[in-house]
Amino acid sequence: MAQTSYSTKTTKDLILDAAFSFCNEPRFQAFSLSELAAKVGITKPAIYRHFKNKEAVYAAMYERFVDTLVGCLGTVQSVKERGELPVEQIADLICFFTENICYVNYMLGSLASVQNFEYQLTLDLEKRGIENRSKGFQYLADGTGKVVIKDFDEYIRSMYYGVTVFIFIKGREKLIEEGESVCPVADFSHKVVQFLLIGLQGEVSEKNDLYPAVLSEERKTELRKICMVTEDMLPEENRFFNAFAAVISKYKLTGVTFGRIADELGMAKSSLYEYFDDKNALIKTLIVKELSILSVILQETAAEAKNASEYLFILMQTEFSFFMRRPSIIPIFGWLLMTTMDDTFAKDIGFPTVWENRLESAVTELDFGMDVKSWQFISFVSCLPVALVMQCVGRELGEEKLQSGLELMFDALESGIGYSTEGGSITHEKE
Repeated sequence: MAQTSYSTKTTKDLILDAAFSFCNEPRFQAFSLSELAAKVGITKPAIYRHFKNKEAVYAAMYERFVDTLVGCLGTVQSVKERGELPVEQIADLICFFTENICYVNYMLGSLASVQNFEYQLTLDLEKRGIENRSKGFQYLADGTGKVVIKDFDEYIRSMYYGVTVFIFIKGREKLIEEGESVCPVADFSHKVVQFLLIGLQGEVSEKNDLYPAVLSEERKTELRKICMVTEDMLPEENRFFNAFAAVISKYKLTGVTFGRIADELGMAKSSLYEYFDDKNALIKTLIVKELSILSVILQETAAEAKNASEYLFILMQTEFSFFMRRPSIIPIFGWLLMTTMDDTFAKDIGFPTVWENRLESAVTELDFGMDVKSWQFISFVSCLPVALVMQCVGRELGEEKLQSGLELMFDALESGIGYSTEGGSITHEKE
């Protein structure tokens, strides 16, 4: 995974470097060849000596991304094949993507804008000798990108790993942008792996409020009832919101335009501008209004928590129940991840409760090599049920099955993934 020095790179390499750099801007992968040439410091005609057109640049970006993943995942796979837990190799993987975050952003943008991207990526990795990254699922062989869940528990664990790594990589990037101090990337990557392995139980002392408390099945059942969101608790969904979600579903994120939203609403495009200045203004207004409903519900349910473990359980359970009743809200989160909002936006859609203040000192014991605030930790936990609903709704699993997946994520958060290499093979201690 060593990087080629600038002095030995070809012009073609430099063009691709510049193309990937656009992924660090809130524009998905959209750029013109003139902009690309300007960033490289060459003329536009010079690009045509290496690429026929912009589509060829995109294709080369994809090939480089696949080759990069093969190099990263190959070492992880070889260690796993020996029946060992690839801790160092996974730390190296996190380290690489932390230092080359354009690849993280490229994948996010592609998942949001390219039909069946993950399906094609999996096929191409397998052609290059990399086995399915999650043995918990397989794709149907009909080219539609539809997924069959083979091992639901393993699928959920893989989802938990991915969300956790992504959130902390992006969080670290944000702190660097704000001029905050962070530890060296190698230390950071090992700290993230350690958190995945041992969870809160291994991260904090027993006196810390975040140290997991045992929740009986009887208490969990009681809390689930408290957190249940029903249709009669929610107002009718906003028509603009539904139209926006429908356009994303039809055209992916890069295909969202005011014209298409207006068509979905059956109104003139000019009329839409009477309500909103642009797409970002539209989505911010709608998402804040919608999530304010969830915030009110969380204020009530969180008050029932007797300790931090109950609060985290309530937070995840309430969100899960809410999003299961409001599935149209899920596609909007991709838009939020890939566009620029003002700095207060994250807190505008946050879910402040009395627990945010109560946990402020507790989170200081969490060691990720950077200063983590309680609201940031709560935001991370809030992303887990969102990911679950986003990935699993529509796969005919049923709410009861998804509920079991939510609790697997909660267990991983509290106690870690619990893997063991005893007996010469990698097993899950909780099986």
